[in-house]
Amino acid sequence: LEEKLVGQKRVKSLEATRNQKRRSLFATQDQVDARRDQLIDAIQEQLKQHIKLEKLFIIRWRLQ
Repeated sequence: LEEKLVGQKRVKSLEATRNQKRRSLFATQDQVDARRDQLIDAIQEQLKQHIKLEKLFIIRWRLQ
């Protein structure tokens, strides 16, 4: 009976450890997903084309 109790406590302890590691894994996956979304947004912003019209020089000529 005592061995069974010790075994059950061990199982409970291992399950608690497993659950904690699972929560940690999910939290880390959420962080990775958020960082990936940030990087995608940054890349999309860099890919936007900005069109700017600027006079570089003027050529004038006259026919005589």
